Amino acid sequence: MPASESTRWTSLGRPLDPAYPTNRAVVLLLPIAAVAGAVLSPLGVVVGGLLGAGSAFLGWALTRELAPDDNPAAFVAMGLAVAALAVVDRPALLPGFALLMLTRVVNRTVGPPCRPPDTVAAAGLAIWAVLAGGGWPLAAAAALAFGADTLLAHPGPRVHRALAVAFGGWAVLGAATGPDPALPEGWALWGSALVAAVYLSAVIRTRRLGSPPDTGGGALSAARVRGGMLVPLAVLWPTAAGMGPDPASLITVWAAVAAVGAASLRPSWARRA
Repeated sequence: MPASESTRWTSLGRPLDPAYPTNRAVVLLLPIAAVAGAVLSPLGVVVGGLLGAGSAFLGWALTRELAPDDNPAAFVAMGLAVAALAVVDRPALLPGFALLMLTRVVNRTVGPPCRPPDTVAAAGLAIWAVLAGGGWPLAAAAALAFGADTLLAHPGPRVHRALAVAFGGWAVLGAATGPDPALPEGWALWGSALVAAVYLSAVIRTRRLGSPPDTGGGALSAARVRGGMLVPLAVLWPTAAGMGPDPASLITVWAAVAAVGAASLRPSWARRA
């Protein structure tokens, strides 16, 4: 995702520039994903098509934030997200897009720190996602994102500290008053634990990066990218333990995390940005 005129006004928006081959590939694949969604989803052609395209784009875009140096992983996530429509009737895309924005708050793939409209947009989307069913785990992810942005090198706006405290308090209150954990059984438990463990290993092993931000020179900060990679785990771990929304509703986020984890197991010479 290259720099564009829009980055003069936002530090979170990353339009698809067709000058890049991977971006052109995504544009070409989205109609195919829509057709696949229309076929796989039991919700009808129109809704299924929209879910197919939305899931494919979200899986790809979120993976590009979590693993900026690994383009192939993003396309794997794209395929996994669409295939999941065969078993998950109604994936929740809003929490995934909120996590996408929160991850960018931390990793700064666009380049500059958040501008005031970016902060309002990211916080507003997070609040919407929490109230729409994301629950306190989404609030915890927002607290982590805004908090990390102020603790890492070149800290973001001071208001992010207040937002981290506010979202953190919301998460604690929700966890204290919510239902008791209800761990899934069988393959769901072991599968989610395995995916999370492999992904956490990828987070730990993320070191020097080659991808530059959309604006400015140099490479992305490995510390900030690692911080951004932890944001989805703040949602996935509690939901996998039965303390939030149905884990299946977050299947698109799981697809991105699984793709990043699996890609990290490849030899370094086999990974290409």
